[in-house]
Amino acid sequence: MPRNADELHDATGNLRVGSYWAEHEDYLVGDEEGLRHLIRACEAALQSGEYRGAGLADFLGVRKIPTTAFTELNKADTTGGTGILVLAVAAILVLLLLGLYQLYDWVVL
Repeated sequence: MPRNADELHDATGNLRVGSYWAEHEDYLVGDEEGLRHLIRACEAALQSGEYRGAGLADFLGVRKIPTTAFTELNKADTTGGTGILVLAVAAILVLLLLGLYQLYDWVVL
């Protein structure tokens, strides 16, 4: 367990977001030292609430947040998705009505 942030900087290894390689997409990838550094950073975040430092791929750090934040996020995601779906269906209906009006205009006139 690291005693301070300087110990985490000593050897960070290689850690990357897997989207740089097609076969590793959706993964966080690293060599042994990079993954061990990630473990140490997570342990530091569990102990103090946050770790900021180098060697964490494209991320600034690791932060511990309360479980309720994820519950609130899930609630917000479902409302946003439903709103977008309603707007898309409304736009399709408007286009359908405009098309029917144009067809009526061609046939009757």
